[in-house]
Amino acid sequence: MKNLQSKIIISDQFSTFLSLFGDIFFDRKSESVVVLCDQNTAHYCLPALQEIIREKGLVWNVFVMNAGEEFKTLHQSQEMIQFLLQTGATRNTVLINLGGGTVCDLGGFVASVYKRGIPFLNLPTTLIAQADAAIGGKTGVNHLTIKNLIGTFHAPMAVGIFPQFLQTLPQQHWKSGLGELFKYAMIGADISLQAISALQPNNTQPLTGVIQEAVRFKTAIVDADPFEKGPRKVLNFGHTVGHAIESLALENNLGITHGEAVAAGVVAETYLSVEALDLNSSVLNKVSEFFLQHFSIQPELTEDPARLLQLMLHDKKNRSHDAIQPVLLSQNGEPRVNETVSQELITRSLVFLHELIQKRGG
Repeated sequence: MKNLQSKIIISDQFSTFLSLFGDIFFDRKSESVVVLCDQNTAHYCLPALQEIIREKGLVWNVFVMNAGEEFKTLHQSQEMIQFLLQTGATRNTVLINLGGGTVCDLGGFVASVYKRGIPFLNLPTTLIAQADAAIGGKTGVNHLTIKNLIGTFHAPMAVGIFPQFLQTLPQQHWKSGLGELFKYAMIGADISLQAISALQPNNTQPLTGVIQEAVRFKTAIVDADPFEKGPRKVLNFGHTVGHAIESLALENNLGITHGEAVAAGVVAETYLSVEALDLNSSVLNKVSEFFLQHFSIQPELTEDPARLLQLMLHDKKNRSHDAIQPVLLSQNGEPRVNETVSQELITRSLVFLHELIQKRGG
C-alpha cells in the first residue's frame, strides 16, 4: 500500500525557496508541466513559478480555475481532466497546484484519477493551505453542498511553502488560516493562542515558525496513521460542526471560509467536551474569548440547529448513519475520537455558539 509521505520545503528566503523547490521538482526529468491555479494566484504567484519552469526549458501549460470553494466540484475536475487530455498530458506529466486549499484539494484529486494517477506538487499560497490543507495526502471535491464527499488519498511528491506569498492574502483568507491554527493550538501542537494572535503576514520569521510547527505536528500524525483509521482523526477537531456550517453557507450563498467555519466548530466542540467529558469550563471561556476577538460569522449560519444536525449526519467520520461523532477534548485537554454525542447535546452546543456569535454582532 502506498504511503502519504511528501518532501516538505519551507523557506522565507525567495532565492533559497526557488532553488530547493526547483531541485526537488526537476530531479524527475519530467516530460511536461501543467499548472493549476485560480485567478488570484495566476496574478500574484504564477510569475515566480514560471521563472523556474522557463529556466529548465520544459513544455508547460496553465489551467486557471475560478476562485472559491463553490468551484471545488466534479464538474470543475472534469474540465481540468479535459484540459490535460487536450494538452497531451501523460503519466509522466507533473501537475503543480498553485493556490489555496481549494486548488490543492481539486488538483490532488485530478492527479489521483487521471490515467490512474500522475505525480503532482502542492505550492500552497494561503495560510490555511500552508499550515494544513496542502499537507497529508487528502484530496477531494464537494458534492452538491456536502464538503469533500468525493475524494482519495494521494500524496504530492513535494510541498513547497513560501510564507511571503501570504503578503497578498485578503483579510478573510488570513482569518481562515488563523481558524485552522486555532484548532492546532487546542489539540496539542506547540502553538499558543497568544502566538496566533500576534501573527502578521509581513512578519515572516514568527509566521514561518508557527507554520513549521503545524506542519511538524500534522506530518507526525499522518505518518503514524496515513489513512485515518485512528489517531489521524484528531485533526478533525472543529470539523464536524465546521463542515456543516460550510455546507449551509453553500446552500444559501453566504460567504464563509473553511477556517472561519472550523473556528466556530472549535467553540461548539469545546462546549461538547465540557458537557460530555468534563473538560474544565475555563477552556471554553478561553476558546470563546479567542473566537470573539478574531472571527465574525453571520448569525444566519447557526440559527437553524435542525438543519445543521442533518448535515452533520453526512459526516464521513461517523461510524453509522444516525450517530454523530465529533472529536472532543478530554479532562486533560487531549483529543478523543469516536465519541458519540446525542443530538440533544449537539443542539445545545449550537445554541451556545449562536448566542456567542450574536454577542459578537455577526
